[in-house]
Amino acid sequence: MGSLPALNSKLKSLISTSGFDVLNKETSAIASAVQALNSTSLGTELNESLSGIQALNTSAASASCIAILTENIPGITDQIIKDVSASKAQLEAITGATADNGFLDVVITCPTPEGIKISLGAIANPTSQQTEAILANTTPKKYQEQIADISVNDFTNFSSKFSTALTSYASAFSNLTNIQTGNVLQDILLQTDDAPISILENFGVPRAEAASILVLLQANKTPEAISKIVTLTGKDVVAVEAFIPGVPTSLESQLEEPGTTSSTGVYDVSSKNNTWSGAATTEEYFDIIAT
Repeated sequence: MGSLPALNSKLKSLISTSGFDVLNKETSAIASAVQALNSTSLGTELNESLSGIQALNTSAASASCIAILTENIPGITDQIIKDVSASKAQLEAITGATADNGFLDVVITCPTPEGIKISLGAIANPTSQQTEAILANTTPKKYQEQIADISVNDFTNFSSKFSTALTSYASAFSNLTNIQTGNVLQDILLQTDDAPISILENFGVPRAEAASILVLLQANKTPEAISKIVTLTGKDVVAVEAFIPGVPTSLESQLEEPGTTSSTGVYDVSSKNNTWSGAATTEEYFDIIAT
């Protein structure tokens, strides 16, 4: 049978070699970046302006904040579209008013990093560095380490990264656990001691089929297991029925608690309490007591 120390050792090995620490680090960073995308430093003060983005309301919830882009956004003022001569006729037809060159766009946005990035594209074409500088002023300080990441990634990108991290970890973990029964703990235990599989194999069950029979026994589908063993081994039903109880199927039965088995037997220390004869006590009185 296996042992708890062996199982613990295997579990510790899985934690370090399956890349769980990498998964934890990557997903934590992704989660923080997603939170950053949905946060803002605006909304606490009406008409407050940060990086040329002016708050139009106050709200404790970032998703409820409303802001307007101004022409004073640092770093991209020279990029903001102000010449409308190419579209003058069309604009006048749409608005019914005279369209002159200047900052005519009224862009209302949610002042979260995701909202700002999308709205900036309506009035200019900032570089990732310029976007990063703008977001640095409008994103809460606790998310400053995510600024570079959120300036070039959106929710879709982070969702893809999260999925990739999980898939990589699941693949690595599956490779390390060597799936046989589909029960993760059972499969780990079988790597430390495959007694159930070996017992079935020694009875004549092909090793490739042993795991499926173990699954049947663990699911209390004994008749199906017996029928399959009879077919695979050619042994009669009576022999198979007598064999089945000897196959350890529960995780508990496959583990040996360290220190529970005595090599000398259990001794009742009070069994000779009436035979003490002082200095005349014979040496047979003194037994080895298992500890």
